[in-house]
Amino acid sequence: MADVRETFDATYGPLVGWTTRLVGDPDVAHDLVTEAFAQLLRGRGRGRLDAPHDWLYACVAGLVRDHWRGEPDSRPVRPPLRRAPATAAGSPQDPELSGERPALQRVVQQLPDRCQQTALLHFYAGLPVERIAAATGRSASAVERELSDAGRLLADALAEVP
Repeated sequence: MADVRETFDATYGPLVGWTTRLVGDPDVAHDLVTEAFAQLLRGRGRGRLDAPHDWLYACVAGLVRDHWRGEPDSRPVRPPLRRAPATAAGSPQDPELSGERPALQRVVQQLPDRCQQTALLHFYAGLPVERIAAATGRSASAVERELSDAGRLLADALAEVP
C-alpha cells in the first residue's frame, strides 16, 4: 500500500494536469484520474506495478477516449466546459493546448479506436513505444503500427484544420 501512496503522491497532480488538457474540464479530469487509481487499487493494474506511472497514463487515456465517445460508466461524468484548461506543472511533454484543444480533440477523435490510446500516450504523454507496449499489454510492433497509422492520419487531419 505504501507503493501506491508514493505513486499517488508523485503521479496524481501531473496526471490531472495532462488529463485536463485533453478533456478541458478539471473536474472531469479529477474524476477520470481518480477512477484510474481506483482500478489500480482494485487490482486491475496487477502485474503492471513495476511501472504504475505508465499503466495509469494508459488507463486514463482509455478513460479519456471513452469520455470523448460519451460512453456511460458507473460514475457520472460531467460534460466538458468550454473554457481554457487549467495548467499543471510536471506533466511529461504536455503540449500547450489552450486555444487548440477543441480542434486537437476532434482530430484525435477521428483516429481509429485502436490508435487513439497509443497516440495519446506517445504524442501527448511522451511515452516511448516499449513503455506503451508494457503498459497496455500489446507488442511493440503493434504499437509501432498504430503510431505509424496515427501519425499519418493526424498529419492529414491537421493539414485540413484552419
